[in-house]
Amino acid sequence: MGPGVPPSLNGVTASQVALPPGPWVCLLDFLSERFVHVPRDIWQARLLRGRVFNEQGQALAVDAAYQPHQRIHYYREVDDETIVEEAGQVLYQDDHLLGTLIDRRARGVVHRRGRGPVTKVFDLLDRDREQ
Repeated sequence: MGPGVPPSLNGVTASQVALPPGPWVCLLDFLSERFVHVPRDIWQARLLRGRVFNEQGQALAVDAAYQPHQRIHYYREVDDETIVEEAGQVLYQDDHLLGTLIDRRARGVVHRRGRGPVTKVFDLLDRDREQ
């Protein structure tokens, strides 16, 4: 993690976006236009909860001015993530490899994408190895 990058939150690292030159007066206007699939009130709530940060790692206010040529960091929030109960069958494992090759179940989450503790395939593999 570099300087100014916010820490992970419940296992989820912050995403980042570069702010290009443009007509936006406030950051909320840019976020609402750039991420059309995320409603404006969701961005407003994230800003109010301190989930959007500048390059120095400081939380940005809901009325923050738009500053082009900067990067901001934000936490994604995914409410409809599929939770799996078992990792699937391990097909190959080697002490010299960094990972384990598995037969992932359909729609199983491999990496966390959303907020909160989410069961993912790697968590389940760790749990199974410890038992």
